[in-house]
Amino acid sequence: MSIYTLILALFSGKLNTSSKTINYMDEDKITKQLEKQDAKLDKVEDQLDKVTIKQIQLEEDVKDIKEKVKKLDGWDNLMNGQDRIIKLLEEKRTEDAAVKSRMDRFENRLDEHGKKTTTLETQPQIA
Repeated sequence: MSIYTLILALFSGKLNTSSKTINYMDEDKITKQLEKQDAKLDKVEDQLDKVTIKQIQLEEDVKDIKEKVKKLDGWDNLMNGQDRIIKLLEEKRTEDAAVKSRMDRFENRLDEHGKKTTTLETQPQIA
């Protein structure tokens, strides 16, 4: 018979001490067994408290991580916007270089036309 059955029988008043099937234990032994069980339950409660505290800490950590991810999403959007601006600036720089090259060619042509015009104007005209 287990100690649990014996304790249950004691508290329910159904313990028959005259029965040969029940090993009689004195009150001190039962008290010691109950104290051991109480100590075990206290340990389990302490462990459960620690697990509960750890769970609460983990939940707080998850909330912190979610907030950081939201901030990172904001940074990601900001960085994407900056990348688009940089791309537009690079395209503008390339276009400016092409326009400058074109303007240089026009200036060279204009200078050549100016020289030719001056040459033509300075030559005596044959009438």
